[in-house]
Amino acid sequence: MYEILAERVRQNIESVKKHISFSANVRMMVNNKALRCNNAAGLCFDVGLLYQSAPTSIEWRIIDHCSAITRLYGVYEKFVEDLLTAHLQFIERNVAYTDLDDKFQTQHRRAVGQILIDLDRERYKSTIRFESVLDDIKNIFNGGTYRLLPEALLSHDQNLRMSELTTLFEKCGIPKVKEWIDGHRAIRRFLAENGQEDKAESKLGQLVQYRNDAAHGGIEVDDLLGTEALLEFANFVESLCAALTECVQWACLRKVRELGRIDRAGVIKERFSNGAVVAVVQENTFDLGASFYLVGEAFCYPAKICSIQDQGVSMASITVLDPKEIGFKFDIDPPRKADMYYWPERARS
Repeated sequence: MYEILAERVRQNIESVKKHISFSANVRMMVNNKALRCNNAAGLCFDVGLLYQSAPTSIEWRIIDHCSAITRLYGVYEKFVEDLLTAHLQFIERNVAYTDLDDKFQTQHRRAVGQILIDLDRERYKSTIRFESVLDDIKNIFNGGTYRLLPEALLSHDQNLRMSELTTLFEKCGIPKVKEWIDGHRAIRRFLAENGQEDKAESKLGQLVQYRNDAAHGGIEVDDLLGTEALLEFANFVESLCAALTECVQWACLRKVRELGRIDRAGVIKERFSNGAVVAVVQENTFDLGASFYLVGEAFCYPAKICSIQDQGVSMASITVLDPKEIGFKFDIDPPRKADMYYWPERARS
């Protein structure tokens, strides 16, 4: 559903990780005067110039700290905005405005009202036209194609600490994001691997504080993060973005389920050591290579069918008319228990 956004943020974070490690290695070699020209052909550069132009070790570390932290926070904030914008666009395409719950409509009305008040502010002058906002409002009342105006619902003046992040998600109709993050396997794994007892809220708060200090030049030498600590923050942001992606995916599935456009295709009841599962499936057709979503407590991710077995017989496809147990293998390691949902275009009408 949001694979392109998720892959893009992974690549961005991976680039930050590479820069952190590369800069630390080069800094160490420069400090130790370990750079040498070993080209026997004599074609080389003057390493002396490199030594002369290098900043001091402390200044270098300050720059690395500030650039890594600032970039990581920027990647995270942009990802949140892009993810929620994509979610709002999904709502626009798939849900009639009258089918949105009262709380969401109230949040939207207040956000649009605030935009109209702030329309003369510099941030909106080149992006939002008064006439287009009126057209959107008219289309809502006429039952036509409407736009939820992400600029309104996603407007925020504070950094995205957990409280502000939760507020943004709630404005977009997605409640309890903090609970989802705390329960997500990537966050739990990150905290366990790094021996941290704090919740994600604390780690995110640290990232925001470091970001603010970096942006305003308030870094003390004693506060500089080492290479491992910077990489740890990169891994945290990666885990956080993975959790948010699945949270929004489940919000989309939940909405179309509420509208009666999809039913649960099955329930995984048992998983074996070889990765096979037994699922009780409902009336539906299951094909090799078909994709659906596995959903449970704090997870919602796609899986592809790699094997189907009915009473020990391998099959390329099976149509089920009444609930029954079917064996599956997927392209991912499945959870022990999960609900199975086809995406709407494969769901029963």
